[in-house]
Amino acid sequence: MVHGKARRCTEILSAGVQCTQFALRGQPWCRAHAASQQCERNADARQLIAMIRQMNVPTVACGLQNTI
Repeated sequence: MVHGKARRCTEILSAGVQCTQFALRGQPWCRAHAASQQCERNADARQLIAMIRQMNVPTVACGLQNTI
């Protein structure tokens, strides 16, 4: 019997934290994130999170001012 550390899903959730579910055998994702549509939605969320992390206060204020 082989005892090893179980792999976790590598998907980054929209909240910016890693999924805590176990990855499917031979895949980097859990069952919920293995579907192609879900992967596309999560990729969009990761891009949005990356953009938010790069923003600073003046950039956000300018963006809000332009929106209003």
